[in-house]
Parts: sequence; structure tokens; C-alpha cells
Amino acid sequence: FGERLGTSHLYGEAEWRRYYDEPSISYFDRDAEAWGAGLEHYLSVFRTDGWGSLGFRFERTDTHAPVTGLFGGEYDRDLYEGRLRLHMPLPFGFETDGWASVGAEKYRHTSYFAFAQTLELVHRHDTVVEGRVALAHPLGHFVKLEVAYRATDRNSNIAAFDYVRHIVGMYVRVS
Repeated sequence: FGERLGTSHLYGEAEWRRYYDEPSISYFDRDAEAWGAGLEHYLSVFRTDGWGSLGFRFERTDTHAPVTGLFGGEYDRDLYEGRLRLHMPLPFGFETDGWASVGAEKYRHTSYFAFAQTLELVHRHDTVVEGRVALAHPLGHFVKLEVAYRATDRNSNIAAFDYVRHIVGMYVRVS
């Protein structure tokens, strides 16, 4: 769209997921195929080499778990996610990158976990809020050292799936 209006990126994604341990109950099988699509729009920030983006993506996950009667496919879901991202150069060759996202995960089948807790037939719905902040510096032409912090807050209508997670790490990025 030009320098002032930015650039849009339309993409598709596909994953083949496999877990080593077989579940004790086949309804909980998480081996799956996932596919999705997204749109992200990028804009220059403050007439620098920095940029920001606003994006949305959809992902559908279909597990290998059987669906019979009331239960099955405990992890079959549709994900709707929005994300805001900012990337900025800093003095002395450093750069920072950060993003925040909000996602709604709608599970397509009645949850066995909810039934075991409340004896109610409900579908699981999760809201996931995530963010990441990173500081990076090049070590060479294709290598960067990065220090990052990531936080996840998952809220589910089924208490067993609620959690808050914090990850701090140091990464060597090769690109």
C-alpha cells in the first residue's frame, strides 16, 4: 500500500502434531492436524527502522480422538486471535520487540473434565491473554543474542484448565 499505508501479509499455516505418550483414555488423544489463516498489517513507526503491526488469525485443530455419544475430541478447537506487535531499533545496535495478543478458544465437543467436576454437559471456552518483550543484540551477521520475558494468562470456564505462566529466557537466534 506504499510507505505511508504499510504492507499487509496474508498467510496460511498447517501443522501435524504428535505426542509421544498415548493417553489412557482415547478421548484425550491430542495428536492432531491444525490449519489456519491470518492477516497482519505492518506500518513504519516514527520514521525509523521500527515497525508495528496489527493482526488476526484463525486456527482449527482436529485431534485423532474419537467422538462418540456425549464425549470425545476433548482438544478439538477453533482459535480466534488478535495481536499487536512493535519492533524498534535502540542505540548501540540493540533492538526490542514486543507483542500482546488476546485469543478465544472454542472447543467443539462436550468436556469430560467439566462433567467429572460438575455433572454438567458443557463445552470448554478459554480466553488466552499473552505478551512477550525481548531485547536483542547481533553477535554476528546471521546470529542474535536475545533476552526475553513472556507471560500467559489462560482463563477457562473449566477450572482445571486455568493457569498463569511466566517464562524468562536467553536465546541465540540464527537467521
